[in-house]
Amino acid sequence: MSGGLGHGSDTRGNRGDNGNGGEGGGSGWPPDRRARIRAERLNGIDAVEPDDDGLTLTVTFLGKAPHGLGPENVRIDGGRRITGIRATHTSVEREDDPELDDRLVVTVDRAGDTSRYRLCLVEADPYGRPGTEPYPGFEQRYFGADFTFRFDRPSPFDCGDGERDGDAADFPTAPVIDYTARDYDSIRRLLLDRLALTTPGWVERNPADLGMTLVELLAYTGDRISYQQDAVATEAYLDTARRRVSVRRHVRLIDYAMHDGCNARAFVTVETAGEHMLLPGTFRFAAVDVHSRDPQDRPEPGTVIDDGDLAVLDEHGSVEVFEPVTADPLVLREVHNTIRLWTWGGEVRALPRGATAATLVDGWADGGGEGDGNGHGSGHGNGHGNGHGNGDRDGRHGPGRGHGGHGHGGHEHGGHGREHGHGHGHGDGHGHGHDHHHGRRRTLSLRAGDVLILEEVKGPRSGTPGDADPAHRQPVRLTSVTPAYDAVEDQPVLEVAWAPEDALHFPLCLATLGGPGCAPVADVSVARGNVVLVDHGRSVGGPPGAGVPGTFGRGELPATVTVPPDPAVVAPCCPPDFGCGDREEGNAPGRLVGALTRKAASGRLLTSDDVRELFTVVGEAAVLRAGIGLELAGLRRTGQPSGDGSGRVVPGTAYEQASALRTLLAQSVYPGIPPRFRPRLDRSPLAQAVPFPLPERVAAGQADRLAAIPGRLRQRLVELWRSARDRDGLADGEIAELTVVFGLDVIERFELRRHPERALRDLLHRSDELLAGKRRRLEVLTARARAGTVLDGHLAWEIEQTWGPGYTAGLHPDEPELHGPASAALAQDPRAALPAVRLHELDDVPGGDGRAGGDDHVADDGHTTAEGHPAGGGRGPGRGHGAVWSPRRDLLESGPRDRHFVGELEDDERLALRFGDGRYGARPTPGARLVVHYRLGGGRAGNVGAEAINHLVLVRDEDDENRAVQAPVAGVRNPLPALGGTDPEPVDQVRQLAPLDLRRTLGAPPTPFRQWGRAVTAEDYAVLASELPGVQRAAAELRWTGSGQEAHIAVDSEGDEDPAPRLLAAVAQALEPYRLIGHALVVGPARLVPLDIALTVCAAPGHQHGQILAELYRVLGSRRLGKGRLGFFHPDALTFGEPVRLSRLVAVAAAVPGVVSVEVTRLGRLFRGSDSGGGHAGAVDDSAIGDGVLRLGPLEIATCDNDPERPEAGRLEITLGGVR
Repeated sequence: MSGGLGHGSDTRGNRGDNGNGGEGGGSGWPPDRRARIRAERLNGIDAVEPDDDGLTLTVTFLGKAPHGLGPENVRIDGGRRITGIRATHTSVEREDDPELDDRLVVTVDRAGDTSRYRLCLVEADPYGRPGTEPYPGFEQRYFGADFTFRFDRPSPFDCGDGERDGDAADFPTAPVIDYTARDYDSIRRLLLDRLALTTPGWVERNPADLGMTLVELLAYTGDRISYQQDAVATEAYLDTARRRVSVRRHVRLIDYAMHDGCNARAFVTVETAGEHMLLPGTFRFAAVDVHSRDPQDRPEPGTVIDDGDLAVLDEHGSVEVFEPVTADPLVLREVHNTIRLWTWGGEVRALPRGATAATLVDGWADGGGEGDGNGHGSGHGNGHGNGHGNGDRDGRHGPGRGHGGHGHGGHEHGGHGREHGHGHGHGDGHGHGHDHHHGRRRTLSLRAGDVLILEEVKGPRSGTPGDADPAHRQPVRLTSVTPAYDAVEDQPVLEVAWAPEDALHFPLCLATLGGPGCAPVADVSVARGNVVLVDHGRSVGGPPGAGVPGTFGRGELPATVTVPPDPAVVAPCCPPDFGCGDREEGNAPGRLVGALTRKAASGRLLTSDDVRELFTVVGEAAVLRAGIGLELAGLRRTGQPSGDGSGRVVPGTAYEQASALRTLLAQSVYPGIPPRFRPRLDRSPLAQAVPFPLPERVAAGQADRLAAIPGRLRQRLVELWRSARDRDGLADGEIAELTVVFGLDVIERFELRRHPERALRDLLHRSDELLAGKRRRLEVLTARARAGTVLDGHLAWEIEQTWGPGYTAGLHPDEPELHGPASAALAQDPRAALPAVRLHELDDVPGGDGRAGGDDHVADDGHTTAEGHPAGGGRGPGRGHGAVWSPRRDLLESGPRDRHFVGELEDDERLALRFGDGRYGARPTPGARLVVHYRLGGGRAGNVGAEAINHLVLVRDEDDENRAVQAPVAGVRNPLPALGGTDPEPVDQVRQLAPLDLRRTLGAPPTPFRQWGRAVTAEDYAVLASELPGVQRAAAELRWTGSGQEAHIAVDSEGDEDPAPRLLAAVAQALEPYRLIGHALVVGPARLVPLDIALTVCAAPGHQHGQILAELYRVLGSRRLGKGRLGFFHPDALTFGEPVRLSRLVAVAAAVPGVVSVEVTRLGRLFRGSDSGGGHAGAVDDSAIGDGVLRLGPLEIATCDNDPERPEAGRLEITLGGVR
């Protein structure tokens, strides 16, 4: 008798049904969904039952059978050994009684195995083969059913068991010098003794004597030089270095990344009473704790405060400020405060652990209107997937950057003119489905890249909010958003999915029976929207990530620093040996001073603009020291430009000016070494943050989306073919869409307008040939992205021009879809953190601002000039913000044009900025002024608990006319604690760990992708591969092919399935940069070696043979045993190259209760002929039994599933003897 899978995963019944989980209809639950389907006059599959011959399947409907069903409408998926079963013939058995259901008899080409299969009734594809869309009129959850070709057979088990110098030259006798003299007194004594020998006539020792003055000056200089030598000798070794910067640079030579701490991050949800938008740089959040104050003195601030209130709270308690990580506007919507989770009429009562998808309750917006809220066109909101065209996803604003969904699609299918056109499935994000709800707007406005927080708000047992588990909260970043519709409940819903990295860590209850009356309790868990990622730190001089220089916060002005000018270099006085002299010899300061000197020497007076130019090029301090300046109203003033350019130059005569200029030139030429530019920030502690999003994650996301474009195009062509078949033609917009992809010549040659169905079929068959050039360009772009290069925003424009706007979603590097999973946003490596500092080069008018050239520390004291502009604020006339300088951990990979700097934390916790030398990193322009924006905070102080961030801080100007307007925010909270805050790594700890890390690098493999630059041994390749996502473990072997070496890497993927080709390609791509020259990479799946084992077991009296036999097969099987135990041949219990030892087999079997003795009579490979599986089976390996061990190759893993349906996976025979 054959059978199938029973409803609700019952594996002992004789019928198979849809397998959608437990039905409703229990106590307190809604009626049976099947009955409601019949009442709604929908159709579905009730059960599938195979006949005894295994070639005939009887399909029972939920009602009457539709007309026109054929073998091309029957799709059979599944199977383990036998797959690809096709229907060859179908016939309908119709019942005359209206109360009885019709049946469909399906004849298949061959019988399947005993694994699970699924039969679905679907529409045919353009090739006449079964497609993937449900057959018209069938309910979306009941258009298929599970079944098995299972034959009853006798079983011995009880039910339920289920890694030489030349000669010295004659030199004059050296003077006797005491080299131990190193301080001022000893060096002074040494000089005087030496002068007494060389100049005995000089005996004056009066301090006022010029000779004594020179001696003391030399002694002072020698004392300073001795100190510097001692300091250099001390800092030259890791064991004796005292300065933190020295230790940091020492350990960097051995690839140890010493970190300076890291700030904390958290997800904050905002509850709003209406729709509102907060612009970047105008808001931040605060965690305020005033419990340390007396209750009578505690302030009671509201949810929304400003900087003034924040300053008051900072005086009364502990205040930690958090700012948004990204410089994006925060759009708040009331409907996103709390989003219910749909249970499909009570069928889905919980999301299991590891879930990556959910269904949200949506609604129809008041007043309806065109569009589905996903934005298409120029303000109508009836869009292409997730925002394509010139309107935003709400269809209300101007040009947007969204370009349509992809993958799961963003629309609802449905044929034109059909009665029920609300089918749910997969689309390409173009939004061309038509149904009776297409013109209605939805309330939820979610898109891929948004973050939701799934939160349990009621106790699953009691149903009360107080019993909710605070640990059942988790953020997820959506990867797809698909509008759907439940026709049974007449409810619009939203199907959302997230990345496997965000899979639930716990089961999430959605609905339950609880409370005193054991009544249904709905909305046990909800989803929270309006989520923003924040990190700890308070900005000074503007938010570093905002990109808009200026002030941030009340009364805080941006800091400025002036780059020291270069020493003047003048042209040589002597004429050249040959040729003509170069009038442009010398550098800019030398040429400027020389030109002004000749001007003054000719009797012409200097102007105020000339002096200001000197201030900028040579430096204000040097110019004033030479005696040149500006005077206004009798007062000597700085070089800040005034509105009318007035100011009298002093000295007032051309002769005196020329003399001062000659003095300036002499002073500027010496010394000829450029001054050191290493400014330090005055305020501390400075926040350190990991870049977000990580560039490698953005590049990987772009590569995946580029590689998927050809597949999406084919899917789109199939959809258009189906649309042309049903509607007898294509719309003008659809023809224009294909014209962009294939070109006008191809469209006209294929006569797309006259014969659309035939033309689309031809385009499907010849798309690879017609688009060969475009596909090669895609491959180049994909390879660049997979190598870690982030493609800029021009990529989306290129794809739009060559493939169409529907394929540009998620390609722009600023798209939230590329930010990666939400869990990765909170997992920060402090060794990858960078100082939260951003520099903007200030474009001054000639003359600069008169600030002292060569100022070596950052001033942020709020100093303002006579004109009222802040010093360095960049708001005066003729100023603007130029190039941006960004931080890096080092400048080894920076080029001459890269405006990068390194932030080095000093011992006093102040940050010093180190710039490039023109070769490794760009060198700042001499005399330029840099505006500094940075953030204060970080460390463990930011690790606040859940519900601690409770205030929204609005940043407003004093003269803002809307200052009194409050944002409609009702609540601010962080459901999860802030994570990642780390203090700077202690110097003593670095001294201890760095040498050990070097030993690990030279011995065993450390974390490869962080420290290694090359894979040399097979173990290197294995460790590198095992670090990749999706790889559970890996092994490698180096082989000589006769002409070179090949590195064979075997991959064991996570889960029970074989590694997908996409994973193997990703491993090969990731290992390519680390491959040794001459090594060829060969990446493949792990080689499973099936074993043939036979045991003879003697049972003790008083034990039943069936129980002993079942337990032996269980402990020697490949399944989990419970309580953390694994079967002997479980995939996680064995690894690459691990031999099978006879003693372990005997020990495991002998541990079973009732076993007296165990003898291994056969132990060997099931197929011994070759690695490919040839040879004879069942051969006894006497050497294995004699040696007591069966050895395997380095890329092999032993397996013995003992599955009758898969005998090639291993065989285990147990002969049980003894007394019952």
